[in-house]
Amino acid sequence: ILIHRWNLEPVSPIQWSKKTGKPPVPVPVKKPIAYWIDPSIPKAYRPAVKAGILAWNKAFEAVGFKNAIVVKEVDRDMSAQERARYDPDSLKYNVVRWYTGKDSSSGTSIGPSRANPLTGEIFNASVSLSDCFVQSRCGDWDFDLKNDGKSSFLKQFQQAAAAGLSEIRARGVSPAEQARYVSQYLTAITMHEIGHTLGLRHNFKGSTAYDLKQMGKNGLISASIMDYLPPHLAAPGKKQDGPYFMTQPGVYDFWAIRYGYQPVSDDRELKAIVEKADHDPKLAYATDEDTVGGIDPDTQRFDLGRDPVAFAQLQTALAQNLWKHLRSHPNEEDAASLTQKFSSGIEEYLLAEKSVLPLIGGIRITRSPQGRQFDPVSPTEQKKVLEFLSRHVFSDRDFQMPPGFLRRLDAWGAKDEKKPFPLLEDIKNIQLKALDGLYDTGRLNREAQASLYAKPAGVLSTSELFFRIRRSIWGEILGSRPRPISIYRRGLQEEHVAILLWTAGNPANPEVARAVAERDLRLIQSACRRALKNKLDEATRLHLEETEQNISRGLSKLFATTR
Repeated sequence: ILIHRWNLEPVSPIQWSKKTGKPPVPVPVKKPIAYWIDPSIPKAYRPAVKAGILAWNKAFEAVGFKNAIVVKEVDRDMSAQERARYDPDSLKYNVVRWYTGKDSSSGTSIGPSRANPLTGEIFNASVSLSDCFVQSRCGDWDFDLKNDGKSSFLKQFQQAAAAGLSEIRARGVSPAEQARYVSQYLTAITMHEIGHTLGLRHNFKGSTAYDLKQMGKNGLISASIMDYLPPHLAAPGKKQDGPYFMTQPGVYDFWAIRYGYQPVSDDRELKAIVEKADHDPKLAYATDEDTVGGIDPDTQRFDLGRDPVAFAQLQTALAQNLWKHLRSHPNEEDAASLTQKFSSGIEEYLLAEKSVLPLIGGIRITRSPQGRQFDPVSPTEQKKVLEFLSRHVFSDRDFQMPPGFLRRLDAWGAKDEKKPFPLLEDIKNIQLKALDGLYDTGRLNREAQASLYAKPAGVLSTSELFFRIRRSIWGEILGSRPRPISIYRRGLQEEHVAILLWTAGNPANPEVARAVAERDLRLIQSACRRALKNKLDEATRLHLEETEQNISRGLSKLFATTR
């Protein structure tokens, strides 16, 4: 199997230290990889882009190459005669350029390269960066965060970065610190795309190399810049330790460059490099095809750290801190800015639940010389996820906002008409995504079969999974004294009944899940009937009456279909 790489040759043999196993003095290369910064890149952004390109030289120095990569600017380093003939699409140049996207969902960044199919030698590369990643407004750094309903990895990058910028602004950091944040963001994006042009693929296990307490030390937040990484932010009240984004290659990146580019005399030397990855957890690797199905909780995009629940707790804490600041200083922002920053907190909640859901029915996949190994996530970890969802997603406590504050938020409708901010709709969306994930058919099938290959710690049974969800969602009527049900919770409970009916009637779901879903429906129905015997506020009473009737109709329809 060929790898794709540039043909780098040193001007003289590289000397290796027997003591350290490293080259004490890197040697210049005969023909460096030259990247040309196109005039389309705004001059204000060029230092960050240049830093992202040259950062890879550290990895090449570790294998003995000095200045393997050089950066030139078309409008500064090219002669007038050559510039007159300059074509950014020509294979003669490796160009890094900038283009303007129509809106926040139309742009992207890409780093394609061209290689000889017979030898794998890369001979041309091109990097395109969209202005949608960074936009300036009123002379101040900002990110464009438009809630247009579209979903893409670019949009997730933008949303995560915009939320982070809102967070640090809420902490009162200086304009210089805000500019540092944006500069690191651009450097990280450029590094990622340049990595692709050097032959590296995505590595979505890079973010599991460090726990949150270790993160930021030595400038590293991941083992690889080739992961999709959200900003690294200190918890509220803590000092920022380390960078906001990766601005240097990680441990895995150094290893990948070593494997692809280090001169070796025979296969034994190459094998020794490969074997290092079999024993170092920081060199764990999983790429695009490994993310299909979302089975492995360690192979996710836009997460940080070894513990997804800890990362999710940090995200909700950051959102709460941001909202607290906005409520305390509402007059510091115009309505549009206030709404945009409040929406950043919503995105952090979505990112939090996205990072923990793969633990439910999850299977960790590890590579070894003997092949892949599949280990179900422990019941202890899964219970932590359910506790997190109960506290921060299904409960309405996190989303209580003063009416006066909500009246200041400014939203746009589908036809650009002004409308009140759709907080209820946003919260319901967060909760529905969690329910859809918990009752996903693939997840339920993995959970039902986990006992076949479980570790001694055992499994979280389907019955217990459903019980914990039901207890979390219907707590108001499960005790001896029913409590009023808020508007946030009523919508959640309606969706829960609907998804239980779907679960019970879907033949693709495992038999145990269908049976437990039916049992849950009957238990909820009985709880509604008991609660209705008590004195209740009108909204709660009407909701429970409708719920009881919906379950009756749903079960009757289900039985009619199955008979």
